[in-house]
Amino acid sequence: MNCRIAGLMIGIGIALSCGCSGGSNPWKDGRPKTVDVAGTVTYNGEPVSDATITFLPVSGSHTAYARTDSRGRFELTTFEDEDGAVPGEYKVT
Repeated sequence: MNCRIAGLMIGIGIALSCGCSGGSNPWKDGRPKTVDVAGTVTYNGEPVSDATITFLPVSGSHTAYARTDSRGRFELTTFEDEDGAVPGEYKVT
């Protein structure tokens, strides 16, 4: 099981290094700015479907989450569907 988790974390790390882009505008209601975060989770080269991805902020209070589709793809959500994550350092589970 630990190897599977390690494999998922490596896949997520690689996906995130390629998947962060652009970003959204600051929220009118005072919410912090978010950036788009998307990627693909694989294990042994195969997509992991229906996995829950959670980004827990190391400091701050805005957790981001997603669920992978049948191809292992995901887009993070913080406030509204697929709006990304607040920039910062996260622990990924």
